[in-house]
Amino acid sequence: MVILPNGKVSIDIKFKKDTEVKLHYYLTDKEKFTAITGSDFDNAIEKISGQLNYFNTVDPDYLDKLRKKYGATIVDMFLHKSDKL
Repeated sequence: MVILPNGKVSIDIKFKKDTEVKLHYYLTDKEKFTAITGSDFDNAIEKISGQLNYFNTVDPDYLDKLRKKYGATIVDMFLHKSDKL
């Protein structure tokens, strides 16, 4: 977590970038997605789901940005760990 100059609590930029890279590869290249997480596909899903739930607790506005960029369906599927991932 970081505290911005305006007093708002947010997530460190390196964690944001890491998550955005994972979401990008989840949508475009599943093999690369599992490779960058360093685990099998199911564990990769668990990891990104946990990250997004943490982000939702710390900075829900950032999740809104991710929903706009990657689609609400994808982000919400990770948040709720839908079986349709």
